[in-house]
Amino acid sequence: LLASYMADSETALLGRRTLTIGGSFGVCVGLAIFAKFSEDNSALPLLAAALSWTMFTFSLGPGPFSIVFVNEVVPTRLRAKSSAWSCFLNRITSASVALSFLPLSTAYSASSVFALYA
Repeated sequence: LLASYMADSETALLGRRTLTIGGSFGVCVGLAIFAKFSEDNSALPLLAAALSWTMFTFSLGPGPFSIVFVNEVVPTRLRAKSSAWSCFLNRITSASVALSFLPLSTAYSASSVFALYA
């Protein structure tokens, strides 16, 4: 909720491009921390902080990107259909990542899968 408020208030100051690039970079950093420390049980506080960081930066950049980008680029007459397709593809991508994590982590390791997603 805090990240959504920050994104709304900082968009005018920083711009959407900066927030999207920064948010994507922050998600990559969080996933890289997961990749490095996911096998270490003593790093649980760091992993909790990395999870919070990843969720925070995702809501700053890539989270609302599929809706915001489509609504700004597509002509008005196609906006509803393109927004629906964007949401559909976003859900399909999210489902494929969620459904592929466990099989990949058992075949390789959780740190390897986090490195792949990063």
